[in-house]
Amino acid sequence: MFFFLKKLIGPLAMPLPLAVIVGATGVFLLWQKRFPKLGRWGGRTCLAFSVCWLAIFGNVGLSNYLLLKLENEFPALPEFSEGAAVAENLAGCKYIMVLGGGVNYHKDRSALGRLSRPSLARLTEGMRISRVLPEAGLIVSGAGPEEGLSAAREQERTLVSLGMERGRILRFDTTRDTREEIRALKKLAGNAPVALVTSAFHMKRAVALCKEMGVRAVPCPCDYLVFPATQKTSDFFKWGFGALGSSAAWFHEWLGEIFA
Repeated sequence: MFFFLKKLIGPLAMPLPLAVIVGATGVFLLWQKRFPKLGRWGGRTCLAFSVCWLAIFGNVGLSNYLLLKLENEFPALPEFSEGAAVAENLAGCKYIMVLGGGVNYHKDRSALGRLSRPSLARLTEGMRISRVLPEAGLIVSGAGPEEGLSAAREQERTLVSLGMERGRILRFDTTRDTREEIRALKKLAGNAPVALVTSAFHMKRAVALCKEMGVRAVPCPCDYLVFPATQKTSDFFKWGFGALGSSAAWFHEWLGEIFA
């Protein structure tokens, strides 16, 4: 019940949906005539909140600043050079855990074409790491809408189509969120170190869950949404729908910590 409540409230609490809901409430209050004082005060308040909310979280500079704080929490793995030694903490990993990032089940597309942008980025990073850790198993995860159809299975099909040996791939077919993924990982890996792959903005919460459950995770962030080199002070005087998307990613993590 709690899981479905979280999935219901979460999307509605994102910056754009919340602004639309509150703004629509304001229009309704102004339109109704039964309670004129409530309509004037409540309606104007709701509309003002909606406009200010969109102005704040639709600001390019602010949304990038919020995401950068999350994405810079852990350093990215460097490029691996042929013949060069792998970092000691990474070299000891027995598993590479790729957290699920979303799948669409379009029947006319290949497995690769069904993966979302975060899933593709995470899976690519997992494959990159697997090349320098040839003995490590690569874990993919994510439940699906019905038995035999899961995000983990689609990721496995993608990995095989890109040349990975099926014997190296392990699947968690029933995990529905990050907490369930880390719980399943703990049962499999025990105290063995694990290379944890997920989007950079999601890594802080994922690592916190690993520490809570006793998983020895080596952070391997990827799928960066903000690049510091392109940030300018003038961004704080710009607004756009893209900024709302960045703010939504930050909100998703913030709400995830609350519901954790």
